[in-house]
Amino acid sequence: MGVVGSGCAALPPLTVLAPQAIPEGAVVRVQPEVALSSVLAFSRDGRQVVCRTADLDLCVLDAATGKLVFEAAGTGTLAPGDRLLDHSPLPEGLHEICVSDLSGEFGRAGRGAVFRWQGKAQVRALALSEDGLFLAAGSDNSICVWDLQAGKPIRILPDLKEGAHAVAFSPNGLILASVGNDGSVSLWDLAEAKRLRTLRVGDGEVSLECFSADGQAIVLRERRMVAGPADYRGPVRFALRTVVVGVAGSEKLLDVPDYAWVSGDRKTLVRRGDVDGGACVYDLSTGLEVGQIPAVEPLAMSRGTGLMAACTGISEGLRVFDVWDLRAMTRLATSRVPEDSWYCRALSPDGRTLALKRGCGLRLCVMDVKRNAKLLELACAGRQGERTALGDQIVFSPDGARMATAYEGSLLIVDVEALRAAGSAADMALP
Repeated sequence: MGVVGSGCAALPPLTVLAPQAIPEGAVVRVQPEVALSSVLAFSRDGRQVVCRTADLDLCVLDAATGKLVFEAAGTGTLAPGDRLLDHSPLPEGLHEICVSDLSGEFGRAGRGAVFRWQGKAQVRALALSEDGLFLAAGSDNSICVWDLQAGKPIRILPDLKEGAHAVAFSPNGLILASVGNDGSVSLWDLAEAKRLRTLRVGDGEVSLECFSADGQAIVLRERRMVAGPADYRGPVRFALRTVVVGVAGSEKLLDVPDYAWVSGDRKTLVRRGDVDGGACVYDLSTGLEVGQIPAVEPLAMSRGTGLMAACTGISEGLRVFDVWDLRAMTRLATSRVPEDSWYCRALSPDGRTLALKRGCGLRLCVMDVKRNAKLLELACAGRQGERTALGDQIVFSPDGARMATAYEGSLLIVDVEALRAAGSAADMALP
């Protein structure tokens, strides 16, 4: 059974391997006006999808039809509250910064409030406060903060020799974090317009991940080049490091010599355990260990909540996947699939639906983990031995009712609730 498509005749086909009781229109593939490389997020009402185009621009599509609603330049950044931030240089040293509201009725999204910044330095970073009231822009030599309602700058932090290539607001909007071109991290008191302190976490390339939910800590990542053997002629190799720093005293709460996962609610951090097949969970605000979970990478964090899915091993020929509440350290559900190189790809915000990927992206499986049942399995037809991008990036709508991914430039939308309601899960329950 093929996937229902619109404008996709020339694209490699996708096949539904479990066609029983699949409702019409529950799996739709559309070819937008622009070729897609990835999907980033649904809007809060689930009616629109924010994607990255093949040209690395941001675009907003209608989730039902794939129709292009809005497109921004490659500098675009997705911000909280269905906002899109982008900027472009103008003549005579001006920079135009646009804040677009993607919510509301279909077709009304588009370029919103426009701010112009005079300065020779190039804009490097944009951030929006969580309440949507303030905008920060970092450049090669300064930081400017605007009041969006008043439409004017309220703070200018000039003469930054290190510049600011990344900026982020604390949850209460009172502190701004910036990362300089020299790798230094600065914390700013916006009420007083003064620098509170400057941190250094390493000699590599430093990026700013996020503040903890309570604003008591900040998560930083360092990427540094690793020297290979003298006769090594392969690609450049990098090592990753995750550092959690307390905002009040600047002490290092956690220093992980590897990548570590931040939960969707920004309350916990998960790192590889010291023992194979395990993961350690930490309170993000204090750096204290909460507990350990048997887990095999990769892990899947739900967006906006503190849930995580992970493979916990193989039992009687079945691969076992568990969904955990990280704050309570409680296993919420277990799902089992025949052992066939499946691994976690995405978990819905409500923890009910788990997307699995197999091998080189030739198959994608959607599981109802509460009922241990397969809702859907998709295969890339005629692509044996090739790697595909099917399911490389998967997003769920905030209510978990829809799922989206990009494939060969097209948009694939799965109506999860329609599959669940049709009873296909019960018909195809696994052992």
